[in-house]
Amino acid sequence: MRRLMTIFLAAVCAMQVHVAAAQDVTGALIGTVEDAQGGILRGAVARVSSPALIGGAQTATTNDKGQLRFPALPPGLYALDVEAQGFGVYHEEGIRIGVGATIERSVTLTVAGLQESVLVESAGSRIEPRGSGFETRFGPEDIRAIPVRRFSMFDFIRAAPGVSPTSPGSVSTNSVSAFGSGTNENAFLIDGTNFTCPCSGEARSEPGVDFIQEVQVQSVGASAEFGNMQGAVVNVVTRQGSDRFLYDASYYGQTAGLTSQPVRLTYPGPEQLRSAYERVRYRDATTNLGGPIVRDRLWFFAGYQHLRDYDSQPGTDPAFPRTYEQDKIFAKLTWRLAPGWQLLQSFHDEFWVNPELPTRVRPFEATQRRHASVPAMTFGHLTHTLSSNTVWDVRVGRFVFDREDDTSTGNVTIPSRFDRVTGVFSDAPQTFGGLTLIRTTSKGTINHYRPDILGADHQLRFGGQFEKGEHHLSSIIPTGVRYVESSGQPFQAISSDPSITGGVFFTTSGFVSDAITVGNLLTVNAGVRFDHTRAISQDLPKLHVQGRETDTIVEGLGTLYTWNVWSPRLGVTMKLTSDGRTMLRASYGRSNQGVLTGKLSPIDPAASPTTTMAYNAATGGYTTLVSV
Repeated sequence: MRRLMTIFLAAVCAMQVHVAAAQDVTGALIGTVEDAQGGILRGAVARVSSPALIGGAQTATTNDKGQLRFPALPPGLYALDVEAQGFGVYHEEGIRIGVGATIERSVTLTVAGLQESVLVESAGSRIEPRGSGFETRFGPEDIRAIPVRRFSMFDFIRAAPGVSPTSPGSVSTNSVSAFGSGTNENAFLIDGTNFTCPCSGEARSEPGVDFIQEVQVQSVGASAEFGNMQGAVVNVVTRQGSDRFLYDASYYGQTAGLTSQPVRLTYPGPEQLRSAYERVRYRDATTNLGGPIVRDRLWFFAGYQHLRDYDSQPGTDPAFPRTYEQDKIFAKLTWRLAPGWQLLQSFHDEFWVNPELPTRVRPFEATQRRHASVPAMTFGHLTHTLSSNTVWDVRVGRFVFDREDDTSTGNVTIPSRFDRVTGVFSDAPQTFGGLTLIRTTSKGTINHYRPDILGADHQLRFGGQFEKGEHHLSSIIPTGVRYVESSGQPFQAISSDPSITGGVFFTTSGFVSDAITVGNLLTVNAGVRFDHTRAISQDLPKLHVQGRETDTIVEGLGTLYTWNVWSPRLGVTMKLTSDGRTMLRASYGRSNQGVLTGKLSPIDPAASPTTTMAYNAATGGYTTLVSV
């Protein structure tokens, strides 16, 4: 269940590698203001502006240590202005604030009579100076510039250092390993809300590529805020509106004439016809619109993606191609309820049809037609900035994954057959059924900054979280029995009643962390998390032979076990150069894998046993018991 993560040391000099703070949908800008002799300037007024700021520019006043702080800034490009009485104005543009990043600036003001203003063009470091973990962030420029298939967010996640795709040749597989973790040990967030599959630990809700603002991958050293995972924390941040109406559209296509056909194979049939790879259709179109509903008070963003990918493999009948279809919709509202109060709400849904691929040994009638709907909602994420030192937020979100695995022909009255000598399936798929996944998350956090306590500055963060995850999986053999043949002769009959299995978990968590900064060069990050989890075998309805739910309820086993786990985290960050462009980081942590409801399925009382009977030539029937 648990493993001890190795100590991770890295000297970070690259511009594109950052380290995570704990913000889910915002970043922070901090700094110090001094005069030309190095004296602290108290009461200087700092101002940040950006198209990403609803309600206009924000201002802050430096404290007794000359520190300026903007603790909750949406991702985007910012301009910073600093002025103090008797001094020239400092102005810097092009400061990129990313989600989870804390960017630092050292501002020097000169006497007004000597120089009226100082203009700086993004001269400061983009490396996060406080966190001790290791993170890669793909911003808007990266997403636009990197050539990818546009299949999903995993086009970018796989490119993060330390992340390994488990199927490098597949563009559709969404399982990855981070620094050797299991593929079921990662956490996937959309705008900070957990949408990880409760059954297998994989991502089940994937926003369209053109809906994404940033992809943030914390490969190792995540803070105590994140638990029930032993791999990476992936946070996909979606786009939002602004005070300007902005529209964009795109279209990508591929024709058969642009697709090579190097292999031709014979496919089953009396004519012994041959076929090559056939590109029937590929169309990918998106359209997005964002802007103000009420200027400076309410913004919207909405998008739609339409994808059609039809093809057939060599050695299959081109009259029955695989017809992958996907439609994604997204909508997001950004509210400025009052000064310091902001509310985010979003809805994402994807509808896809992904039929099983017909091959030479599995013709069209022996395949499944898989199709699903995946609504994911952030009901509300409320943030209140009390001051430049204190911010609290609460959120509630939920996603549902509802997949149906139908027979491609729609006929469930024909039994499936498989020849163990030739390896050919025929007549019908071996099973049909469906899968439902549900995860509900609520979370609240408080951030408070306290300067100069026992000679150090403290960034305190604590909070709590409640999650419920569940799944149920149905599996039905067409007609209740399928047959195994041997070179066309009867061999075995495998039978089972309709089966349904599932599982539920409830997790209540709390965490606290403190980033202790000494002398603006050394930061020690310490934290601990506690998780209380119950794993439950729930009651489930019995299924009809055609897959419908009946009124008969099969009672579950109730609470199977309870986990109470502690996850301590410790990290160190040190600036090796005064400009903050070279950092030394070390992190240690103990992580615990959460309950995966798929591991509860084998003991579910609603699971039906499978009986295998061998063909007996003497009786002319399947009368010899092989196994149950």
